[in-house]
Amino acid sequence: MISDPAARAAELLALVVGADRLEVFAAIALGARTSEQISERSGVDLKRTWQCLRRLENTGVIARSGDEWVVELTELRDAARAGLP
Repeated sequence: MISDPAARAAELLALVVGADRLEVFAAIALGARTSEQISERSGVDLKRTWQCLRRLENTGVIARSGDEWVVELTELRDAARAGLP
């Protein structure tokens, strides 16, 4: 994990907006919880959805509880605060 706050913010932004991850992230933010719901609502096939979920989870912007996924706001808030002058 990157310790420089500005670099961490840039890393999170790049991660979320990359290849299909924005659609997957948005589906979760808008209420999709299971991988199947996320795939359906994002328009990303299930295999690719799982790849995106793992990558987003490893960076800490989403979390899994059982079969459900949620946006993890702590990382995003910290990154946003780090980018403020």
